[in-house]
Amino acid sequence: MQNVLSIYIKIFISCILTFAIIACGGGNSAACSAVLGALAGGSSACSNTDNSNSTGAAATPPNANINAAPVANAGPNQSVVTGSLVVLDGTKSVDANNNVLNFKWVITSKPSGSAATFYSSTMARPFFTADLPGLYVASLIVNNGKLDSNPAEVKIVSSLENAAPVANAGTDQTVLIGSVVRLDGTKSTDANNDPLNVYWAFIDKPKGSSAILSSSTNAQPSFSPDIVGSYVLSLVVNDGKINSDPSTTRVTVFPTNQPPVAVPGVMQTVTTAGWVYLDGSNSKTYSNNSLSFSWSLISKPMFSSALFENPNVPKPRFYADFPGQYLANLVITSGGISSSPVTVLISASNENLPPVAVITGPKQPILLINGGTVVTLDGSQSKDPNNDPLTFSWNLVTPSGSKATLSSTKIAMPSFTADLPGAYIATLMVNDGKLNSQEPAVTNVLVSHTYQLSSPVQEVEGFDCFKPNKNTVDIALKTTDLSSLVPYTLTVNANVISSPETSGNVLVDASGNGSITITNAAHPFPEDLTIKVYNQKLLLKLKPVCKGS
Repeated sequence: MQNVLSIYIKIFISCILTFAIIACGGGNSAACSAVLGALAGGSSACSNTDNSNSTGAAATPPNANINAAPVANAGPNQSVVTGSLVVLDGTKSVDANNNVLNFKWVITSKPSGSAATFYSSTMARPFFTADLPGLYVASLIVNNGKLDSNPAEVKIVSSLENAAPVANAGTDQTVLIGSVVRLDGTKSTDANNDPLNVYWAFIDKPKGSSAILSSSTNAQPSFSPDIVGSYVLSLVVNDGKINSDPSTTRVTVFPTNQPPVAVPGVMQTVTTAGWVYLDGSNSKTYSNNSLSFSWSLISKPMFSSALFENPNVPKPRFYADFPGQYLANLVITSGGISSSPVTVLISASNENLPPVAVITGPKQPILLINGGTVVTLDGSQSKDPNNDPLTFSWNLVTPSGSKATLSSTKIAMPSFTADLPGAYIATLMVNDGKLNSQEPAVTNVLVSHTYQLSSPVQEVEGFDCFKPNKNTVDIALKTTDLSSLVPYTLTVNANVISSPETSGNVLVDASGNGSITITNAAHPFPEDLTIKVYNQKLLLKLKPVCKGS
């Protein structure tokens, strides 16, 4: 009996001491637990675990002790021209606990004699130069602070001449039955900038489905799923010489009563006495109904009065007024059906946190005009969680033979003059007076003599802007979407029956207008003349008009 009484006395004294500490401004909900642990063998009789939205200690997040390993995603395979910059992408890696991920890249295989190495192996989007032809294999492992993922691999094939194109069938989709599914293969690429032909096909669909594609050769076809289940489609692209490896995308079709899925964003570490911004805009609905949002703080530090400023918007904010942990909860509703609640943890600290370097712009691609184009970089969106002033440190890697240099390496918005076509790699580190940003921001500025489009080649036929059966043809052109990128030279090809194409160049002015006369000495131009307008090998979106119209 005396032992029991002694324990209760210790608990009573420890609680008095704890609240005395809090009253002096130095306590928190953890203090009581710590004192009790010493005096009463871990009892927590006086700790405040109220999870209401007004007061209460930071509760342990649901399943906080169940830490699942993250999943690495090293991005799609690539085919490049030897000597070009290879940029990999690990940003699709995920962690079920929404922990911040650390990246570790390794080039596990490369051609004999290659000196290829990552500029930084800990970035989400690292890069290296494919200096020799052959196969490069890179491996990515991500870590969520506790566990490593299994490695993910990506293969890069470097070719001296024609490189195989790379098909990209787009991201997986989830839809409701009755929806029209639109596919997108426009992110398929060719290192040689050859025009691409596309070939779509179903490789799997639910038993009994009669779904068909609107077109198997359109870059963006559609289909209407007729049965609930999984549809898998394959995309192969061809550059006129070589087929790509197939790329697949999966479309999962649910019944109409499928609930939406709330996505409240990732864990954050922020500075006390500052605004916390959350983002639920990646939440998913499987219907065409609009989403409504409901945010709440289900746990926060003792004595915190934090509340969401507007809990019914996709991107709300609250003020972290005390150090500690804040647990935000999101429920979304669509068509009268609500999602399961999903939480995200925000840790507020008085410690100095590292700044984040951010590069925005320039608008790309950059055209090389008259031997030199001024390119302005912008690091002004870099930020510091403690709102400390930032200093900047830029670096520029230029194509071989270029004399381009930065106007300054220490300002937010430096510029350089691109004097050669190729890739200009700009990196930025920022410092808040105590800490550097954890990794540099990187932008790859592509400078070209010509503007590249990925649209399939189309032909413009049968307009009456010339007199048939003549050896010359007058062609007037007007750009429909590239006026901001002119003046510069386009190539016009005129197909003539039973003879090679004849061609000429036309300079399009700043208003998007241009004209040309093409002469073909061997054959007169027929009435069914076909005009093709190209920039290199890819069609520009141009409209033919008659002179004087």
